[in-house]
Amino acid sequence: MNKEYHTKFLEKEKDAESGDCNLGVRQYGDGVGRFFCPDKMWEKYYSLSPYVYCGNNPVGASDPSGLELQLSGSQENVDQTLALIGNGTGNFYSASVSTEGNVQLNPTNMVGPPSLAQKSFKDDVQSIIANPKTVSVGVVKGSEEVIIGSSYLKQIDIGDIATYNNGAVVNSAAILDHELSEQALMQIGNVPQEQAHLISLGIESRVSGSRLLSQTDPTPFIVGTLNGSSLITGQIQFTYDKGIIITTLNKNNIIKNEQIQK
Repeated sequence: MNKEYHTKFLEKEKDAESGDCNLGVRQYGDGVGRFFCPDKMWEKYYSLSPYVYCGNNPVGASDPSGLELQLSGSQENVDQTLALIGNGTGNFYSASVSTEGNVQLNPTNMVGPPSLAQKSFKDDVQSIIANPKTVSVGVVKGSEEVIIGSSYLKQIDIGDIATYNNGAVVNSAAILDHELSEQALMQIGNVPQEQAHLISLGIESRVSGSRLLSQTDPTPFIVGTLNGSSLITGQIQFTYDKGIIITTLNKNNIIKNEQIQK
């Protein structure tokens, strides 16, 4: 079938079964020119019908996702994060940033059903995007202020996250899911950090299939301070039900993750 059949409104994929256009979290019936569900951001715009598109101004404005998960940082760091998001879905979706700075998930032509882990990752990211409130995350690399992620600074260190790669015990997608979820819980749910961390460990476990049991303190523990925070150089051992991870740090930067599966 040609492209004209597959793509209709906003060049989005047309679902062959329903005949509707898939705009991510909203379905558009091009036959009647109407959305079949309300815009999830409608509470921000009480003067408008929740069923309109782009403030009822589709000619003068665009709204690729209608939702808000915002990443900031260097282009390289943001691009690496977007690539990891896509990889976490099994590349059944690609991630991009709109001109407004909002993250959006776009279906690809990947054939075959995603794994449960890939679907869980996609659903987690989509739920953050779909929340009516904005989640803002700064993406850094090689920061001495952030180990993997800092919910207080609202930052993640994509360099640290990438060291987990496709690990046999825990992979980068699971760690990224954990960090984005923890940021969202604190920013939009006002969940205390300790509780948000524990919840996010469970979210991470759904993607990795591995549950954290314990961790040992690094030795030496503290080699200095930065803005009142500890600078850690040494090793930490994390014990999971699927194996162990030995994380080597140099001044709060992860140099290596050695994963040993049971």
